[in-house]
Amino acid sequence: MIPFIDRLPEDVQNALLNSGRLKEYQKNEIVFEEHAFPAFFPIILNGQVKIVKYLDDGKETIINIFGPNDVMLIPPLIDNHPFPATCIALASSKILRITREQFLTFLHDEPEFSMAIIAELCKLLREKNTVIRGLATKSPEHRIIVTLIRLFKKVSVPSTASTMIPIKRRDVADMAGLTTETTIRVIRQLAKDGFIRIEKGKIYIDNLKGLQERLKLL
Repeated sequence: MIPFIDRLPEDVQNALLNSGRLKEYQKNEIVFEEHAFPAFFPIILNGQVKIVKYLDDGKETIINIFGPNDVMLIPPLIDNHPFPATCIALASSKILRITREQFLTFLHDEPEFSMAIIAELCKLLREKNTVIRGLATKSPEHRIIVTLIRLFKKVSVPSTASTMIPIKRRDVADMAGLTTETTIRVIRQLAKDGFIRIEKGKIYIDNLKGLQERLKLL
């Protein structure tokens, strides 16, 4: 899918860059916290962030991951409701922050910007639908593969041959709606069958096509 910025005419891109404030975040630094009201529209220029919820026992559950050229928080910015989760940098990241007032002005005055925002909302809905369909299946392998493919698309860089999934297997389990034990067992089998690679406890996807073909057989 075309990155958000690339959908915009050059003059709108320049206006965004000139009106926004570039902020650098270090790994594990909080970008925004759950329940805070949205003050800015973030555009990730490079790096990765995770969206997390904290359970009553303090356990962190990853809801989503965003990477370069991704945008976030569109619904809260539009309806001015609090952030539904916390955002934390997974790696050193540069984020362009557009104030909510500027965001609403662009939305009102720039048709191309409005259409790009609508396209992002459609992408979000499709992704939610994919997650729901994945969770509806009874097959743990199907759930794990759907989750790994989703993560791959979030964090992969076109110029690299291999992509590391930057979260723990416990986090993959949470995103797939499975126990950690089941997830570890499935991931080990996928690695044994050559669909993924595990090095020093990290999951690597070297062949997305092979993983997608495996998914079709389930």
